[in-house]
Amino acid sequence: MTGSRGSVAIVVPAYNRADLIGETMRSLSRQTGGLGDVAAIYLADDSSTDDTIAVAVEAWSGQPPLTVRRGPQNVGTYGNVNRTLTDLKAVHEWLLVLHDDDLARPAWLGSMLERLRVCDATVATICSSWNRLHTDGSIEPGEQRGSRQDEIVKGTSATVRGTLLRGCWWHFSGSAIRTAAFEAVGPFDSTLPQCADWDWLIRCHQGRWDVLYVPESLIDYRQHTSTVSSRSFRVHRDLQEQLLLVNRYRSFLEPGDAFGLHARMASALVRRGVSAVLNGRPAAAVNAVALAPAVVLSLVKGSGRNDRAPRPPRASGLSHQ
Repeated sequence: MTGSRGSVAIVVPAYNRADLIGETMRSLSRQTGGLGDVAAIYLADDSSTDDTIAVAVEAWSGQPPLTVRRGPQNVGTYGNVNRTLTDLKAVHEWLLVLHDDDLARPAWLGSMLERLRVCDATVATICSSWNRLHTDGSIEPGEQRGSRQDEIVKGTSATVRGTLLRGCWWHFSGSAIRTAAFEAVGPFDSTLPQCADWDWLIRCHQGRWDVLYVPESLIDYRQHTSTVSSRSFRVHRDLQEQLLLVNRYRSFLEPGDAFGLHARMASALVRRGVSAVLNGRPAAAVNAVALAPAVVLSLVKGSGRNDRAPRPPRASGLSHQ
């Protein structure tokens, strides 16, 4: 796997993560197998203003050598991902992606390589379960296989509907992406910093691409206050984007599905609003109240004419905050 087309590489998208990226790089060097089959390891730096690059370079001591790709300007998480995958899609057949603050467990690389060597040509991406690593060092375990076998999730209209109802079960960090599938499905919608992975997964299934899911926790997903998820939660950005996706792909839903999804969002807003008031976070409470009419209006009017057909994502990114 060390040629050009047909090769496999690892990509670590990064931005201002000097405090944690050293641990991420060292977790890659501790893989129990597979590094000799990797053509390249790329640090895709989104124009960091701290010592992210220097820390990553110092922490990496393995093979192959670390290649630093510093973006000319900051374009945000998914803008950086789009830029990097677009540049590398003609060079590598598969790209394995690990966020700059996550940790690859020792079996991650070998497990991914074992599966991408034999999977069908219809498989766009391979992902696994994950653990949640909390700030106090405790781990909330994900799936640990047990008797479960790998699962192929077929790309069908029914799968699109199920993914809308279930939420994004595919985890971008730690996944392997076939570059031909990325080219066919298109870039991540960088205007959706919270739900771009969910949107891409839906479009993947809409395009009849399959996903291979490994029911085993192969990465540690770090939880901390500076993650996109934490910031989005404070302003309910996740619910805003979920509402957009429900309307964007509403034609895949069956009667009653839309009502259930809107009711779920309304219930979440009520819980968050009450919690914000009780915990002295007036801005979060106000944001919850402000979003409520949009949820009701979406349910009453349904999706607008322009929302019924999925819109192509914009390749431009939002800068990191």
